[in-house]
Amino acid sequence: MQNNSNVKVDIQDAFFLMQQIAPLSDEFVEAYNAGALVDESPDSIQWPILDEVELSWERNELIVEPGESHRETLDFVVSKNVESVRVYTYFYNPNYLQGETSEGWEAITAYDLARKD
Repeated sequence: MQNNSNVKVDIQDAFFLMQQIAPLSDEFVEAYNAGALVDESPDSIQWPILDEVELSWERNELIVEPGESHRETLDFVVSKNVESVRVYTYFYNPNYLQGETSEGWEAITAYDLARKD
């Protein structure tokens, strides 16, 4: 997370989701072609979920100062047949946690996994 604002950010909750984007199963391709895996836009494909992690910190435990960044490192175990993954990261803004709606910062990163045989 990169804090480009002029105020410090007190992070208390984050969510990480790893999804498989290659190779895809025949069932996934058939469901996608039938429109069953797209919500409201083509950018919202429901890729198969490999793992998800939720992290929490106490108040004032993880503060990202203006102009600074925070990198969270997670280890995921992935089957050797997985070629590419998509990692969705979401840091919740504690000032806007209200019921089922929230505001925060998200990032999506795709990785091709190099394998040594």
